[in-house]
Amino acid sequence: MKPWAPASMNPMTSTLALACDLIRCPSVTPADAGCLNLLGARLAVDHLVQRGRTRIAHISGPMDMVAGRDRLSGYRQGLAAAGLDDGVDRVANGDFSQHSGETAMRELLARCPDLDAVFCANDLTAIGAIDTA
Repeated sequence: MKPWAPASMNPMTSTLALACDLIRCPSVTPADAGCLNLLGARLAVDHLVQRGRTRIAHISGPMDMVAGRDRLSGYRQGLAAAGLDDGVDRVANGDFSQHSGETAMRELLARCPDLDAVFCANDLTAIGAIDTA
């Protein structure tokens, strides 16, 4: 068992969803999605910090997409709010695919073997990261 993976981790439910599911919250419009990307990422990092994690990595989405940039910003905001370093050495770029999660996780573990949490930009990336770890 990896130090960041709880014993009950299920790869299909392990990632935190955005703060609000657009289908279940009809008052939230697609125009709000950018805000939710940032907020969802921030809440995910806050959750990890509340569980005692301090060496949190991030596998991002593509930087040419608003969702990828906003989720990275939310990650950084969460680290800053917790008084943790900016995590620049613990960020690996992904493209929202399972394969990119696998590749990025290998890169992160080689660079930072003492990680205690990984925030992935989406579920497919998380599945790739879990499969690799």
